[in-house]
Amino acid sequence: MATKYNPILIDLLKIMAKIRVISDNHAYRFFDETERGEVTATLRNALERKIFGTKIVLVPEPSDGKVRGRSGRKVAIRIYYLLEPGKRMIERYWKKGSDFVRCGQPIGIHKGRIYHDLLIVESLLWFFERFTVVDFINEDQLRSDDDVLADLRVITIENDKHRVHDCEIVVQNSRQQIEGKSDHLIWFSPSVRQCDAIESIKKAPVIHLNLQHQQPQKQHQAVTITGNEQLVLNLIGIYGGALTAPAVAKRLRKDPGQTNVLVKGLEAKGLLFTASVQANPGISPGRPAKLFAISPMKITTLNDRLHALEVSKNAIDCSNP
Repeated sequence: MATKYNPILIDLLKIMAKIRVISDNHAYRFFDETERGEVTATLRNALERKIFGTKIVLVPEPSDGKVRGRSGRKVAIRIYYLLEPGKRMIERYWKKGSDFVRCGQPIGIHKGRIYHDLLIVESLLWFFERFTVVDFINEDQLRSDDDVLADLRVITIENDKHRVHDCEIVVQNSRQQIEGKSDHLIWFSPSVRQCDAIESIKKAPVIHLNLQHQQPQKQHQAVTITGNEQLVLNLIGIYGGALTAPAVAKRLRKDPGQTNVLVKGLEAKGLLFTASVQANPGISPGRPAKLFAISPMKITTLNDRLHALEVSKNAIDCSNP
């Protein structure tokens, strides 16, 4: 379709016709890296023409535990939302797809949903970065057309066949809420703790989301380690590659405070990786245990983390007289 608007703006409008907000990081990732400069210019021009509005919002920082909306640490993210001129453009060129356009700066209840809306876009990008996406349908349209209780439906094409993926994006649900959901959903969550609970309850894989998905990677630099740090690395390696700090302290017969300094120092140097886990995800109250691993591959799945937790408990029990 020939228009006087550039193709990047057209594609952004097609996306914004079905979602309320996107971050600047999201906007770039819908396009090729080589188009980054054009995306920047398009967003700037769209702001000047009042097609999009923008603001800085605070969202919860990625965490292994609960996502704390009010009391937790926050990070600043720039978001974009559709304004009336943009809505009129959508109605002009895609009348059929304009029934559920969300226009204006999110306020009231929608302001409280900004974080969830951004996670929906992150879930959508998960598909765009792995499959050929034919179409996607937002929650409002799903409930209107099919009464489907899902946050997002993504339609992909594989081997000339269309596949429908109904997705649920969970920030913080109780066990009862998770149990009440369909067994045919693809699950996403920004909390490792929530991912473990869903996987334990639904016996289904869960995709961990991170709004800071494409942060610059730290350059690898040569690091020096002390003799005590080497002992910690050797011990964790002997016990399968992942242990809790209390287990390390018991086996090395070191003060817990000193051990915490050692494992956190190794984490800061990029030599240890962390994840949290509860013995009974979705059931256990209180704080989860923190694991320290010599490789992220040792703590990737719930089964990996539960196994490491069991090994840590056995290591502590064997150390007791």
